[in-house]
Amino acid sequence: METGHWYRAGRLPYCDDERPNLITHIATTPAPQADCTMTAPIQEALAAKNLLPREHYLDRGYVDAEIIVQSAREHQIEVVGPVITDPAWQAHTPGGLSVAQFVLDWEAQQAICPQGVSSQSWSPARDRYGNEMIVIQFPRVACRACDERANCTKAKHGARTLSVRPRAHHEAIQMTRSHQQTGAFRKKYRRRAGVEGSFSQANRRCDLRHARYIGLAKVWLQHLITAIALNLFRALAWLAEVPRAQTRTSAFAKLMGQLP
Repeated sequence: METGHWYRAGRLPYCDDERPNLITHIATTPAPQADCTMTAPIQEALAAKNLLPREHYLDRGYVDAEIIVQSAREHQIEVVGPVITDPAWQAHTPGGLSVAQFVLDWEAQQAICPQGVSSQSWSPARDRYGNEMIVIQFPRVACRACDERANCTKAKHGARTLSVRPRAHHEAIQMTRSHQQTGAFRKKYRRRAGVEGSFSQANRRCDLRHARYIGLAKVWLQHLITAIALNLFRALAWLAEVPRAQTRTSAFAKLMGQLP
């Protein structure tokens, strides 16, 4: 089974909200392929067409620290999308001491815990996927005597260990995790509803969910023709000054909104 990755014109240098939203690229991949592996190739393809957006609106599956850093470094693109929350138990436990609460002195290669204890080692490493990491170890004696030990580590006899990405990646992920909790982010991210609208329109008008052919190349061609058809529909609607449909609210959401 294959799935398509659709990208429409977002906030391009020549684009504004008064112009039609057009699909600018199609990528069709095997269904098991992870979404995050497609972000960089799509940006490269858009760059080749001179269609890079200033802001790239993505859902959670397409965003990670590498994508945020690489997009800004290579294409000057701001990635707008949520990242996964810190999976460590400390981040989901009341009173837990998560990595976000530790001060990292990158120049001195030292970390300071919320209790003011400095780390004793800072070692480059790689995770099981080959990504660069930094392993930070705190002194065992200080950790054993710490009053916050139960909120910091579950090691029975050892000390707290932090595993963080290199500076640019670590700071990008921490900043995004903090920002995505704000009302400003949620308001800005509402723009991405238009992308889901593209899928909905393609499903209703062109039966996008069903592949008419066998083989990745043929399914990609079907997706491409579907995108061309939708662009024609949108361009004609824009020329006829047909108002854009608003994002629909489900009956359940409307009901919940009426509750005190």
